[in-house]
Amino acid sequence: MTYISGPMTGIKNFNFPAFNKAERFLRKRGDKVFNPACHSIEWGFDRADFLRFDIQALLLCDKIHLLKGWEKSEGANLEKQIADALGIEVEYQS
Repeated sequence: MTYISGPMTGIKNFNFPAFNKAERFLRKRGDKVFNPACHSIEWGFDRADFLRFDIQALLLCDKIHLLKGWEKSEGANLEKQIADALGIEVEYQS
């Protein structure tokens, strides 16, 4: 399964359109996908709650797909570090 990672904070609509576009691309090439943008921001969770949930999902994946601008995101950097530490394949949006 491929985990999508990228910047959200401070971006219009939390950058969900970019996450959803990446999900469509990945599914079209045959990947199973975990898209963090599918969470409802109305759940009442804070950022740390979402990050805990997302990291658990990342642990179940064998690939991480980093969206453009990921390097400016604290959360995406953490997710990449986890992927690197666990030997999860890393790919970058082209």
